[in-house]
Amino acid sequence: MYRIVVSSEAKERFEIMKYRTIKTAVLHIAIFLVISGCSATRVVQQPEPSKAAIPEKIVEGDSVMVDFTCRFKSGEVVITTDSSIAEKIDRKKSPVFLPLKEYGPIELIAGSEKKGPDYGPLKTFENELLENISLAVIGMESGAKTVRSLTAEDNKNLTDEERFLEMTHTRRSPRERKIHPMAFKNTYKREPIKGIIFTSEKRPGVTINIISVTENEVVIHLNVKEGTEVYLPLGKGYMREAGDYIETIIDIQTGHKIRSGGIMGRVVDKGEEMFRVDYINPFGGEGLECEITVHKGDAVE
Repeated sequence: MYRIVVSSEAKERFEIMKYRTIKTAVLHIAIFLVISGCSATRVVQQPEPSKAAIPEKIVEGDSVMVDFTCRFKSGEVVITTDSSIAEKIDRKKSPVFLPLKEYGPIELIAGSEKKGPDYGPLKTFENELLENISLAVIGMESGAKTVRSLTAEDNKNLTDEERFLEMTHTRRSPRERKIHPMAFKNTYKREPIKGIIFTSEKRPGVTINIISVTENEVVIHLNVKEGTEVYLPLGKGYMREAGDYIETIIDIQTGHKIRSGGIMGRVVDKGEEMFRVDYINPFGGEGLECEITVHKGDAVE
């Protein structure tokens, strides 16, 4: 038997080679495990789908806030919650335009039942409209805007005495008037100073002379250029002086809508001095085109 004798130097080289081989193998295995492990266990975070808020639909009984602007078929605005429209002095507003005490969204209950008459057997234009709008918003999405055609039903329970009213073509008012200082400021947008004469901004043909001013009263005297146009709830009129009075002759035509306070009517007959108004329909016998925006509850931006 032969015996192989290995020198200590050869043994050392062998051990170094073995160590390098094992180290390389271990490194390769580690790299493989890392790569395979990542590919097997790596989870890619996918962005969550956006959860857009689904608008709530208005149902009967909901408390809602509504804005609206309503027009006759002629395009003339008859009522609005938008102060910027209401304050414009132009001919785009109907002669029977109904100003509101306060502008901005109005709170309603969707689908509220129709109320009874407001003035004896008669219903006001505004309440009839709000009841119609409360029904129109059902099914709309909160925050949505739409245009709806609204009509009012005839009140066929009226007697002739309740339904019809006769009026004169001419209205008379004194030229000298007494007004509270605060009301003067609100009307004429200026401080009352005795002796000042100025022209009305709303009616250029009317001149106001301030006769006297006290803490509780302003006395004014009006001068009118004959033929000055004026727009009243009863319709278009022409002003003239008549001694101590100012007369306004209303240009009444059959079929015209007029407003007596909050009540809307239609002229059905016209004579030389008198005309007859029919109040059977709260909208004056004509439908409305209304732009309506609704928000559920008080969610108004």
